[in-house]
Amino acid sequence: MRPLRSSSSAVLSLIAMASPAAAQLPDVAIVAAATSLFANCRYTDVQTFLQASGQFASVDVIDCVTTTPTLADLSPYEAVLTWSNTDYFDPDALGDLLADFSDAGGAVVVTVFANTTAGASRHLQGRWLTGGYEIMPAAQGNSSDAASLGSVLVPGHPIMAGVNAVSAASAFRPLLSTPVLQGTVIAEWDDGAPLAIVGDVPGRVDLGLYPPPSTCAGAFWDIGTDGDLLIANGLSHAVSTAGAGIGTNYCAAQPNATGSTGRIGAVGSDVVAANSLTLTASSLPLDRFGVFIASRDQGFVPGAGGTSNGNLCLTGTIGMLDGPGQILNTGASGEYSLRIDLGAIPQGQGSAAAVAGETWSFQAWYRERTGFGSNFTDGIEITFR
Repeated sequence: MRPLRSSSSAVLSLIAMASPAAAQLPDVAIVAAATSLFANCRYTDVQTFLQASGQFASVDVIDCVTTTPTLADLSPYEAVLTWSNTDYFDPDALGDLLADFSDAGGAVVVTVFANTTAGASRHLQGRWLTGGYEIMPAAQGNSSDAASLGSVLVPGHPIMAGVNAVSAASAFRPLLSTPVLQGTVIAEWDDGAPLAIVGDVPGRVDLGLYPPPSTCAGAFWDIGTDGDLLIANGLSHAVSTAGAGIGTNYCAAQPNATGSTGRIGAVGSDVVAANSLTLTASSLPLDRFGVFIASRDQGFVPGAGGTSNGNLCLTGTIGMLDGPGQILNTGASGEYSLRIDLGAIPQGQGSAAAVAGETWSFQAWYRERTGFGSNFTDGIEITFR
């Protein structure tokens, strides 16, 4: 099974050796507080229909009722499905964990009651709340009367592929008044309450549906309709968008001593409050030192004014991330990465904090092989939220 992308350089190195995502179906973890009895149909019926969908290599149930799993526990999985009907063991720790999992490139699908209940121990807290991962704010309450599929607002969306009907005698769903904090509502219940929402955060989907079907309890969503396909499609779509690179590359780099052009990337989160952004630099000469540089302003200076083989893509006040632990080595992989502190980005003789709505640009500056001087990657611009 493939490891998740992570903000650590060690795991990023593993990614370079991993098989392409298309080479195998994703593995899914059900990390839900449905009941304390893990053989109960509230878990097993969901596990069964997801396995039967043919969209996943495996579907496992992981306990979050009597303990909180670790990021290592989730590392074999590409996606997590979570919901509640009893207390999470530690909603703060689980919220932190799923935020870390999302930052590491994992997909997270949240469903009822975890995205509706006012119960403090039954919705995700911690960094999940403070870091901008919520699509619908929890604690808004829910409806529970009969309902069925209403308007499909984005016809042809992958989440709705083959979904022609969803109904329940007790359709546990968000209230019509529930606000949407981010993303796009794909489909609604017939009363207008949100049924499927794709978030702006990569790999995030919310479903306004309680996952266990009528085979578990007759009032749950009708197994003769397409709730199973809706949930499976939601997970698959979340996986397809998870780990998407952050930012936009710009400014051509010059070939380095390897014959390739160095490239900068970014993974994690562009939400300032999450403070979980990692810059990456790749296609560099082996065993060379380098740093990242940052500015609010873009420019283009060929040869950096005669001081480098590469093109400087920044201007204005440029800060160098060269503090303790920030001067990096490309090692045997020809790449390096750094998780940066968005509250203290070097600028001139001091530092500045990123602000939501503000755009920053970054570049990697690295040594070439002996006798070749230095070079730059291309640039990347990131607009923070």
